[in-house]
Amino acid sequence: MADFTREGVRSLVNDFIDDRLESQFVQLHPILHFMSARDSKESPYGRLGHPGMGSVFGGATMDKAERETRLGSLNRMFNVVKYESEDMEGVEHGGETATASGFAGENMGSYEMRWSHLNKGLRLNKHELEQAAQPGGRTAEAAITQYTKKVCREPFERFLKGAHERFWTGTLTETEQNGLTWKNLLGIQHALTDNNVYGRVNRANVDGMTPNVLDATADFASPVPDLTMIRNINSGFNRYTAGTEFLGLKARSHGGAGAQCIITTPALWQELADQIDARYHIDVSQTPEHGLGGFTSDLIYYQGTYITWDQLCPAGEMYLLNLDTWLLEVKPNMNMQLGKLTDKDESEEGGGYYLHGRFNWAPRFSCMAFWANARVTGLQTAA
Repeated sequence: MADFTREGVRSLVNDFIDDRLESQFVQLHPILHFMSARDSKESPYGRLGHPGMGSVFGGATMDKAERETRLGSLNRMFNVVKYESEDMEGVEHGGETATASGFAGENMGSYEMRWSHLNKGLRLNKHELEQAAQPGGRTAEAAITQYTKKVCREPFERFLKGAHERFWTGTLTETEQNGLTWKNLLGIQHALTDNNVYGRVNRANVDGMTPNVLDATADFASPVPDLTMIRNINSGFNRYTAGTEFLGLKARSHGGAGAQCIITTPALWQELADQIDARYHIDVSQTPEHGLGGFTSDLIYYQGTYITWDQLCPAGEMYLLNLDTWLLEVKPNMNMQLGKLTDKDESEEGGGYYLHGRFNWAPRFSCMAFWANARVTGLQTAA
Protein backbone atom coordinates (compact mmCIF):
# COMPACT_ATOMS: atom_id res chain seq x y z
CA MET A 1 0.00 0.00 0.00
CA ALA A 2 1.31 3.45 -0.87
CA ASP A 3 2.90 5.49 1.92
CA PHE A 4 0.33 8.23 1.31
CA THR A 5 -2.48 5.90 2.34
CA ARG A 6 -0.82 4.61 5.49
CA GLU A 7 0.57 7.90 6.78
CA GLY A 8 -2.33 9.88 5.36
CA VAL A 9 -4.83 7.67 7.18
CA ARG A 10 -2.97 8.14 10.46
CA SER A 11 -2.96 11.92 10.00
CA LEU A 12 -6.65 11.96 9.15
CA VAL A 13 -7.52 9.83 12.18
CA ASN A 14 -5.54 12.14 14.47
CA ASP A 15 -7.38 15.15 13.00
CA PHE A 16 -10.62 13.34 13.74
CA ILE A 17 -9.41 12.71 17.32
CA ASP A 18 -8.98 16.43 17.88
CA ASP A 19 -12.61 17.04 16.86
CA ARG A 20 -13.95 14.24 19.04
CA LEU A 21 -11.98 15.37 22.10
CA GLU A 22 -13.84 18.66 22.00
CA SER A 23 -17.30 17.40 21.06
CA GLN A 24 -17.38 14.11 23.01
CA PHE A 25 -14.92 14.32 25.92
CA VAL A 26 -15.98 17.74 27.13
CA GLN A 27 -19.66 18.23 26.36
CA LEU A 28 -21.02 15.81 28.97
CA HIS A 29 -18.04 15.08 31.21
CA PRO A 30 -17.26 17.88 33.69
CA ILE A 31 -13.96 16.77 35.26
CA LEU A 32 -11.56 18.13 32.61
CA HIS A 33 -13.81 21.12 32.05
CA PHE A 34 -13.56 22.29 35.63
CA MET A 35 -9.88 21.37 36.03
CA SER A 36 -9.20 23.64 33.07
CA ALA A 37 -11.49 26.31 34.50
CA ARG A 38 -9.35 26.52 37.64
CA ASP A 39 -6.22 27.08 35.56
CA SER A 40 -6.11 30.81 34.91
CA LYS A 41 -2.66 30.63 33.32
CA GLU A 42 -3.74 28.98 30.07
CA SER A 43 -6.09 26.28 28.86
CA PRO A 44 -4.16 23.01 28.34
CA TYR A 45 -6.98 21.51 26.31
CA GLY A 46 -5.60 22.73 22.99
CA ARG A 47 -2.70 20.32 23.42
CA LEU A 48 -4.76 17.18 24.00
CA GLY A 49 -4.42 14.88 21.00
CA HIS A 50 -1.59 16.90 19.41
CA PRO A 51 1.51 14.82 18.56
CA GLY A 52 4.55 15.57 20.67
CA MET A 53 2.75 17.97 23.03
CA GLY A 54 2.13 17.23 26.70
CA SER A 55 -0.79 18.59 28.70
CA VAL A 56 -1.20 19.60 32.33
CA PHE A 57 -4.61 20.14 33.95
CA GLY A 58 -5.30 21.43 37.45
CA GLY A 59 -2.68 22.04 40.12
CA ALA A 60 -3.56 25.73 40.07
CA THR A 61 -1.65 26.37 43.30
CA MET A 62 1.59 25.21 41.63
CA ASP A 63 3.51 27.54 39.34
CA LYS A 64 3.69 26.69 35.65
CA ALA A 65 7.34 25.60 35.73
CA GLU A 66 6.73 23.26 38.67
CA ARG A 67 3.81 21.63 36.87
CA GLU A 68 5.36 21.21 33.44
CA THR A 69 9.05 20.50 34.09
CA ARG A 70 8.26 17.02 35.40
CA LEU A 71 6.33 15.80 32.34
CA GLY A 72 9.33 13.65 31.44
CA SER A 73 9.90 12.24 34.93
CA LEU A 74 9.35 8.65 36.01
CA ASN A 75 7.27 9.71 39.01
CA ARG A 76 5.98 12.67 40.98
CA MET A 77 6.46 12.79 44.75
CA PHE A 78 4.14 14.63 47.13
CA ASN A 79 5.02 15.42 50.74
CA VAL A 80 2.56 14.46 53.48
CA VAL A 81 2.36 14.46 57.28
CA LYS A 82 2.83 10.87 58.47
CA TYR A 83 2.33 11.53 62.17
CA GLU A 84 0.99 14.57 63.95
CA SER A 85 3.33 16.08 66.53
CA GLU A 86 2.36 17.05 70.08
CA ASP A 87 0.06 19.96 70.82
CA MET A 88 1.41 23.27 72.07
CA GLU A 89 1.79 23.46 75.87
CA GLY A 90 1.73 26.30 78.35
CA VAL A 91 4.53 26.99 80.85
CA GLU A 92 3.86 27.79 84.49
CA HIS A 93 5.99 30.32 86.34
CA GLY A 94 9.32 28.59 86.73
CA GLY A 95 7.82 25.39 85.35
CA GLU A 96 8.97 22.83 82.80
CA THR A 97 9.07 23.62 79.09
CA ALA A 98 7.81 21.40 76.31
CA THR A 99 9.79 18.54 74.80
CA ALA A 100 9.42 16.79 71.43
CA SER A 101 9.00 13.03 71.33
CA GLY A 102 10.93 12.74 68.06
CA PHE A 103 12.65 14.59 65.24
CA ALA A 104 10.42 16.81 63.11
CA GLY A 105 11.63 15.12 59.93
CA GLU A 106 10.32 11.80 61.18
CA ASN A 107 6.79 13.19 61.08
CA MET A 108 6.99 13.76 57.34
CA GLY A 109 6.69 11.28 54.51
CA SER A 110 5.77 11.15 50.84
CA TYR A 111 3.68 9.25 48.35
CA GLU A 112 4.56 8.53 44.75
CA MET A 113 2.43 8.78 41.61
CA ARG A 114 3.55 7.03 38.43
CA TRP A 115 2.50 7.14 34.79
CA SER A 116 -0.38 5.01 33.59
CA HIS A 117 -0.47 3.57 30.07
CA LEU A 118 -3.89 2.99 28.52
CA ASN A 119 -4.39 1.87 24.94
CA LYS A 120 -6.88 0.40 22.49
CA GLY A 121 -6.19 -1.48 19.28
CA LEU A 122 -7.44 -0.44 15.83
CA ARG A 123 -7.60 -2.43 12.58
CA LEU A 124 -8.36 -0.94 9.15
CA ASN A 125 -9.20 -3.21 6.20
CA LYS A 126 -6.84 -2.42 3.32
CA HIS A 127 -9.31 -3.61 0.71
CA GLU A 128 -11.83 -1.04 1.99
CA LEU A 129 -9.18 1.68 2.04
CA GLU A 130 -8.17 0.93 -1.55
CA GLN A 131 -11.78 0.94 -2.69
CA ALA A 132 -12.40 4.23 -0.89
CA ALA A 133 -9.35 5.74 -2.59
CA GLN A 134 -10.81 5.17 -6.08
CA PRO A 135 -14.26 6.82 -6.04
CA GLY A 136 -15.79 8.45 -9.05
CA GLY A 137 -15.33 12.22 -9.16
CA ARG A 138 -13.61 12.62 -5.78
CA THR A 139 -9.99 12.83 -4.74
CA ALA A 140 -8.48 9.91 -2.87
CA GLU A 141 -7.82 12.11 0.16
CA ALA A 142 -11.45 13.24 0.42
CA ALA A 143 -12.70 9.68 0.09
CA ILE A 144 -10.33 8.34 2.72
CA THR A 145 -11.26 11.22 5.04
CA GLN A 146 -14.91 10.23 4.82
CA TYR A 147 -14.07 6.56 5.33
CA THR A 148 -11.84 7.08 8.35
CA LYS A 149 -14.39 9.31 10.08
CA LYS A 150 -17.02 6.62 9.59
CA VAL A 151 -15.05 3.61 10.79
CA CYS A 152 -12.96 5.27 13.55
CA ARG A 153 -15.82 7.03 15.34
CA GLU A 154 -16.97 4.07 17.44
CA PRO A 155 -13.51 2.74 18.46
CA PHE A 156 -12.31 6.16 19.57
CA GLU A 157 -15.50 6.96 21.47
CA ARG A 158 -15.08 3.65 23.32
CA PHE A 159 -11.52 4.75 24.09
CA LEU A 160 -12.79 8.07 25.50
CA LYS A 161 -15.49 6.32 27.54
CA GLY A 162 -12.86 4.04 29.08
CA ALA A 163 -10.68 7.05 29.90
CA HIS A 164 -13.52 8.85 31.63
CA GLU A 165 -14.61 5.76 33.59
CA ARG A 166 -11.09 5.52 34.98
CA PHE A 167 -11.23 9.13 36.21
CA TRP A 168 -14.04 7.98 38.50
CA THR A 169 -13.47 4.34 39.40
CA GLY A 170 -9.91 3.52 38.35
CA THR A 171 -8.13 1.48 41.01
CA LEU A 172 -4.92 -0.51 41.53
CA THR A 173 -3.85 -2.99 44.19
CA GLU A 174 -0.78 -2.40 46.32
CA THR A 175 1.19 -4.85 44.17
CA GLU A 176 0.08 -3.15 40.94
CA GLN A 177 1.14 0.25 42.29
CA ASN A 178 4.67 -1.10 42.74
CA GLY A 179 5.03 -1.46 38.97
CA LEU A 180 7.05 1.20 37.14
CA THR A 181 4.10 1.77 34.79
CA TRP A 182 0.49 1.50 35.94
CA LYS A 183 -2.29 -0.14 33.93
CA ASN A 184 -4.99 2.09 35.41
CA LEU A 185 -5.56 5.46 37.06
CA LEU A 186 -6.16 5.90 40.77
CA GLY A 187 -9.54 7.52 40.22
CA ILE A 188 -11.46 10.00 42.34
CA GLN A 189 -13.40 7.28 44.18
CA HIS A 190 -10.16 5.46 45.08
CA ALA A 191 -8.51 8.71 46.20
CA LEU A 192 -11.44 9.48 48.51
CA THR A 193 -11.70 6.03 50.15
CA ASP A 194 -10.54 5.30 53.71
CA ASN A 195 -7.61 3.06 54.57
CA ASN A 196 -6.57 1.89 51.12
CA VAL A 197 -3.20 2.14 49.34
CA TYR A 198 -2.63 5.37 47.42
CA GLY A 199 0.63 6.34 45.76
CA ARG A 200 2.29 3.16 47.11
CA VAL A 201 1.47 4.14 50.71
CA ASN A 202 -0.96 2.37 53.06
CA ARG A 203 -3.06 5.29 54.23
CA ALA A 204 -4.25 3.48 57.36
CA ASN A 205 -0.84 4.33 58.83
CA VAL A 206 -0.54 7.96 57.67
CA ASP A 207 -2.43 10.78 59.41
CA GLY A 208 -2.13 13.28 56.55
CA MET A 209 -3.65 11.04 53.87
CA THR A 210 -7.07 10.53 55.46
CA PRO A 211 -9.89 11.55 53.09
CA ASN A 212 -13.24 13.02 54.13
CA VAL A 213 -15.84 10.28 53.63
CA LEU A 214 -19.32 11.07 54.95
CA ASP A 215 -22.18 8.58 55.30
CA ALA A 216 -25.48 10.21 54.33
CA THR A 217 -27.51 7.85 56.53
CA ALA A 218 -25.42 8.42 59.68
CA ASP A 219 -23.96 11.90 59.37
CA PHE A 220 -27.04 13.81 58.21
CA ALA A 221 -30.68 14.00 59.27
CA SER A 222 -31.77 12.76 55.84
CA PRO A 223 -29.97 10.78 53.10
CA VAL A 224 -31.66 12.94 50.44
CA PRO A 225 -29.18 15.59 49.21
CA ASP A 226 -30.09 19.24 49.73
CA LEU A 227 -28.39 22.62 49.69
CA THR A 228 -28.09 22.65 53.48
CA MET A 229 -26.02 19.47 53.31
CA ILE A 230 -23.68 21.11 50.80
CA ARG A 231 -23.40 24.30 52.87
CA ASN A 232 -22.64 22.29 56.02
CA ILE A 233 -19.89 20.25 54.36
CA ASN A 234 -18.26 23.43 53.08
CA SER A 235 -18.68 25.39 56.33
CA GLY A 236 -18.66 22.71 59.05
CA PHE A 237 -21.30 20.91 61.14
CA ASN A 238 -21.87 18.32 63.84
CA ARG A 239 -22.47 14.79 62.59
CA TYR A 240 -26.10 13.76 63.11
CA THR A 241 -25.58 10.40 64.87
CA ALA A 242 -22.15 10.68 66.50
CA GLY A 243 -22.44 14.38 67.33
CA THR A 244 -18.75 14.90 66.52
CA GLU A 245 -17.63 18.02 64.71
CA PHE A 246 -16.77 17.95 61.00
CA LEU A 247 -14.39 20.77 60.12
CA GLY A 248 -15.68 22.28 56.86
CA LEU A 249 -13.81 22.19 53.58
CA LYS A 250 -13.37 25.96 53.60
CA ALA A 251 -11.36 25.71 56.80
CA ARG A 252 -9.32 22.83 55.37
CA SER A 253 -8.44 24.39 52.01
CA HIS A 254 -5.92 26.97 50.85
CA GLY A 255 -7.37 30.47 51.02
CA GLY A 256 -10.69 29.18 52.37
CA ALA A 257 -11.82 28.15 48.88
CA GLY A 258 -13.76 25.04 49.89
CA ALA A 259 -15.33 22.93 47.16
CA GLN A 260 -15.46 24.78 43.84
CA CYS A 261 -17.16 21.94 41.97
CA ILE A 262 -19.70 19.36 43.15
CA ILE A 263 -20.52 16.37 40.97
CA THR A 264 -23.19 13.73 41.55
CA THR A 265 -25.46 11.43 39.54
CA PRO A 266 -28.22 12.81 37.28
CA ALA A 267 -30.98 11.58 39.63
CA LEU A 268 -29.39 13.11 42.75
CA TRP A 269 -28.68 16.37 40.88
CA GLN A 270 -32.37 16.53 39.98
CA GLU A 271 -33.22 16.33 43.71
CA LEU A 272 -31.17 19.48 44.24
CA ALA A 273 -32.68 21.20 41.20
CA ASP A 274 -36.21 20.47 42.42
CA GLN A 275 -35.46 22.13 45.77
CA ILE A 276 -34.07 25.33 44.32
CA ASP A 277 -37.43 26.77 43.27
CA ALA A 278 -35.86 29.64 41.27
CA ARG A 279 -33.78 30.88 44.22
CA TYR A 280 -30.47 30.12 42.51
CA HIS A 281 -29.11 29.88 38.96
CA ILE A 282 -29.56 26.79 36.80
CA ASP A 283 -27.93 27.98 33.63
CA VAL A 284 -25.36 26.69 31.15
CA SER A 285 -24.16 30.29 30.74
CA GLN A 286 -22.81 30.11 34.31
CA THR A 287 -19.84 27.99 33.16
CA PRO A 288 -16.55 29.42 34.45
CA GLU A 289 -14.80 31.99 32.29
CA HIS A 290 -11.74 29.84 31.63
CA GLY A 291 -13.65 26.57 31.21
CA LEU A 292 -13.31 24.36 28.18
CA GLY A 293 -15.63 25.18 25.33
CA GLY A 294 -18.47 22.80 24.59
CA PHE A 295 -19.55 21.75 28.10
CA THR A 296 -23.33 21.44 27.86
CA SER A 297 -24.64 19.95 31.13
CA ASP A 298 -26.85 22.03 33.42
CA LEU A 299 -25.21 23.78 36.36
CA ILE A 300 -26.49 25.01 39.70
CA TYR A 301 -24.49 27.98 40.96
CA TYR A 302 -24.80 28.10 44.74
CA GLN A 303 -22.68 30.19 47.15
CA GLY A 304 -19.70 30.29 44.77
CA THR A 305 -19.86 26.57 43.95
CA TYR A 306 -20.86 24.88 40.69
CA ILE A 307 -23.04 21.78 41.07
CA THR A 308 -23.45 19.44 38.10
CA TRP A 309 -23.95 15.78 37.21
CA ASP A 310 -22.02 13.07 35.45
CA GLN A 311 -23.51 9.86 34.08
CA LEU A 312 -20.43 7.96 35.30
CA CYS A 313 -20.44 9.29 38.86
CA PRO A 314 -20.77 6.25 41.20
CA ALA A 315 -24.36 5.53 42.21
CA GLY A 316 -25.61 7.09 45.45
CA GLU A 317 -22.59 9.35 45.82
CA MET A 318 -21.71 13.03 45.65
CA TYR A 319 -18.21 14.50 45.37
CA LEU A 320 -17.27 17.95 46.66
CA LEU A 321 -13.99 18.77 44.94
CA ASN A 322 -11.36 21.44 45.39
CA LEU A 323 -9.84 21.17 41.92
CA ASP A 324 -6.79 23.23 42.87
CA THR A 325 -5.70 20.04 44.64
CA TRP A 326 -5.94 17.67 41.65
CA LEU A 327 -3.33 17.32 38.92
CA LEU A 328 -3.61 15.55 35.55
CA GLU A 329 -0.48 15.27 33.43
CA VAL A 330 -0.35 13.71 29.95
CA LYS A 331 2.87 12.49 28.33
CA PRO A 332 3.78 14.28 25.09
CA ASN A 333 4.36 11.07 23.10
CA MET A 334 1.15 9.36 24.29
CA ASN A 335 -1.32 12.21 24.13
CA MET A 336 -4.51 10.37 23.05
CA GLN A 337 -3.04 9.77 19.59
CA LEU A 338 -3.13 6.93 17.10
CA GLY A 339 0.36 5.51 16.89
CA LYS A 340 2.16 4.16 13.82
CA LEU A 341 0.06 2.05 11.47
CA THR A 342 1.66 -1.22 10.36
CA ASP A 343 0.81 -3.43 7.37
CA LYS A 344 0.03 -6.82 8.88
CA ASP A 345 0.56 -8.64 5.57
CA GLU A 346 3.98 -7.02 5.07
CA SER A 347 5.23 -7.56 8.62
CA GLU A 348 4.67 -11.31 8.80
CA GLU A 349 4.18 -14.21 6.41
CA GLY A 350 0.53 -15.01 5.95
CA GLY A 351 -0.56 -11.86 7.76
CA GLY A 352 -4.03 -10.43 7.20
CA TYR A 353 -4.58 -7.70 4.62
CA TYR A 354 -5.07 -4.82 7.04
CA LEU A 355 -3.38 -1.97 8.87
CA HIS A 356 -3.15 -2.17 12.64
CA GLY A 357 -2.22 0.37 15.30
CA ARG A 358 -3.18 1.60 18.77
CA PHE A 359 -4.65 4.65 20.40
CA ASN A 360 -2.30 5.53 23.28
CA TRP A 361 -2.78 7.63 26.38
CA ALA A 362 -0.27 8.00 29.21
CA PRO A 363 -1.78 10.09 32.05
CA ARG A 364 -0.70 10.68 35.65
CA PHE A 365 -3.67 11.67 37.81
CA SER A 366 -2.94 12.80 41.37
CA CYS A 367 -4.75 14.17 44.39
CA MET A 368 -2.49 16.54 46.32
CA ALA A 369 -4.72 17.26 49.34
CA PHE A 370 -7.26 14.59 50.32
CA TRP A 371 -8.47 16.63 53.29
CA ALA A 372 -9.66 19.48 51.03
CA ASN A 373 -12.19 17.25 49.22
CA ALA A 374 -15.16 15.20 50.39
CA ARG A 375 -17.16 12.17 49.28
CA VAL A 376 -20.71 11.50 50.47
CA THR A 377 -21.98 7.91 50.21
CA GLY A 378 -25.41 6.35 50.76
CA LEU A 379 -27.40 9.18 49.20
CA GLN A 380 -30.96 8.51 48.08
CA THR A 381 -33.68 10.20 46.09
CA ALA A 382 -36.90 11.23 47.84
CA ALA A 383 -39.57 8.53 47.98
